[in-house]
Amino acid sequence: ARVATGLAAGTAIVNRVHETAQPVPDCAVQPDACASISTSGTPDLVVSKRVDASAAIGGQTLTYTIEVRNAGARVGAQVLVHDTLPAGLTQATWQCVGQGVSCPSASGAGNVAETVPSLPVGTGLTYTVSARVDPAFNGLVRNTVQVSTPDPDMCPASSPCTQSADTTVTAQSAQLGLV
Repeated sequence: ARVATGLAAGTAIVNRVHETAQPVPDCAVQPDACASISTSGTPDLVVSKRVDASAAIGGQTLTYTIEVRNAGARVGAQVLVHDTLPAGLTQATWQCVGQGVSCPSASGAGNVAETVPSLPVGTGLTYTVSARVDPAFNGLVRNTVQVSTPDPDMCPASSPCTQSADTTVTAQSAQLGLV
C-alpha cells in the first residue's frame, strides 16, 4: 500500500482487517483487529549554509559551505541546487563531495546550478564555494542557496529549503583610509 503525500504531522492512518463475510470491526471495541501509525512532521530534505567570516574587507576570499541531505523516508528525485552569486562577489569556484551519492559535477566556476537526479535516503551533498569580495564593495553580502524538487512535500514550510549566510563588507578603499 502507498500512503498519500501531503498528510499533516500527527495524522493517524488506520488499517482495518476483517473477513469478507464479517462486518468491518470497530477499532475502539476490537483494537486487535486494527493497526495505526502516525505520520511524522520531519522534512525529507535538510539544507544548511554557512560562511567562514561574518565580516570581511573588499578583496578578501569568502568560503561558503552548503549541505543538502535527505533525512526522510523516501528518495528525492530531480533535486535542484541553486546558489547564485549576489552583488559584491566575483571569481567563484566550487567543489562538490557526495556522501553516499555522486555529485552531478565534481567542481565548477561561477554559480552553482546542479540537478541531482536521485538523492537516496541517508545521503547528501556538500558544496564548498569560494568567491572573492569585490574590492570596491561596501555593505552586506547575503548569499542564498535554494534547493527545490517537483515534490513539494520534500521541502515543507516548517523546514524551508532556502538558506542564507551574511557577511558585512568594508570596501578596500575605505579600509585603506583608516590609518
